[in-house]
Parts: sequence; structure tokens; C-alpha cells
Amino acid sequence: LLPNDSLIAATCKHYGIKKIATFDDDFKRVDFLEIVKMK
Repeated sequence: LLPNDSLIAATCKHYGIKKIATFDDDFKRVDFLEIVKMK
């Protein structure tokens, strides 16, 4: 992950956020986050 993405992931983990809406596929590598895809 890029440093900016790592900060987002760390913030999500800190606050217990389990889902993220993003077009960035790099977040697939974050085990505790589920990517929400828009149709």
C-alpha cells in the first residue's frame, strides 16, 4: 500500500471499520477490510 492508503487502513482498524467503498484494488491486500463495489 502507498503511505496514504496505509493511513486510511490504520484508521479503519482503529475505529473498527470493516468495509470501505473504493476503486483502489490495493485495499484487497488488507485482510480486515471488505471492499464495497458500486454497480
